[in-house]
Amino acid sequence: MSANECTRCRDLRTTIAIERPADLTKVLRVIRDNISDGTLAEGPATPSGGRPDFKAIPVDGPWPDYIEHEFSCTACGQAFRLRAETYHGAGGTWAPRP
Repeated sequence: MSANECTRCRDLRTTIAIERPADLTKVLRVIRDNISDGTLAEGPATPSGGRPDFKAIPVDGPWPDYIEHEFSCTACGQAFRLRAETYHGAGGTWAPRP
């Protein structure tokens, strides 16, 4: 099954700009719900390491200065990335990966 046909992750295949703390809170909740129901699985740690386990990131903050996590759909393998720079408030994105 291709990612375009996957009904499990169809609603997650959109780019969401994270511009305010409330946006990050919402995205974190959606990701957690999708991990809990088995739609998403967390990807491996970034090569530089040092990032907290996704489950350790509080939904409502305080957050680490920089958040970057990879996820994949458990049905089709579609990859997703969450990036957010919280220290300076530069924002971030939730997006499917090509």
